[in-house]
Amino acid sequence: MIPYTERPTPGFLPSQPREQRPDARGLKSPGWPFKNCVSRDIIHSITTMEWEGESRMEIERRRYFSIDKTFYQTDDVNPANSSFSGETVRTIELENRKLELKTFISLHSDKANFYVKFTRQIFEGTELIKERTWKETIPREFH
Repeated sequence: MIPYTERPTPGFLPSQPREQRPDARGLKSPGWPFKNCVSRDIIHSITTMEWEGESRMEIERRRYFSIDKTFYQTDDVNPANSSFSGETVRTIELENRKLELKTFISLHSDKANFYVKFTRQIFEGTELIKERTWKETIPREFH
């Protein structure tokens, strides 16, 4: 842990105005978020949260789609037994080509550890071009 001490404020540049593209337009989409739900199973003492969002846009003749989904769950009696999963899909459609980048994360825990799995996939059309998965068990430092 880094002990507190007075530090100088960084000299950040002022924010710049967003670039406005005359050839860009938003496409009809459900929005952010279009699903945002918290539920509680009172019999099993489990709380769950689900969230989903989606956006679509077009720049010149390229279409961009973004879909995000997250899911949280915790045991209210034993909060060390919790989990999170997320999925993100970014799609770029060109005239004769479609690219997709998919990302998946899974995190769950128990009293001793966090268990993380992270996967990225790249598709061209329906063909999987590249995939990589990382897994790690991280011991808890504080109980």
